[in-house]
Amino acid sequence: MRLLIIAVLIAGFALSACRSSEYYHRYNSPAQRDADYAMCRDQADYAKVQQGGDMHVSAYKEHIIRCMEARGYVYQD
Repeated sequence: MRLLIIAVLIAGFALSACRSSEYYHRYNSPAQRDADYAMCRDQADYAKVQQGGDMHVSAYKEHIIRCMEARGYVYQD
């Protein structure tokens, strides 16, 4: 019984670690979300290059979040 409880706990932690952040839009399909994300990621990459390739990870992520929000998405971490 003890091993079963430990196994369930380990599985729960493993699954929660695999959960990723997600963008939601009321009307757009997952394919459209992926296309919009790719565009926002490209814009963040361009901004990073403009700064000489020196952009902190949090600033890069924030750039993508703002871009997706401008397209009507809601970010859920």
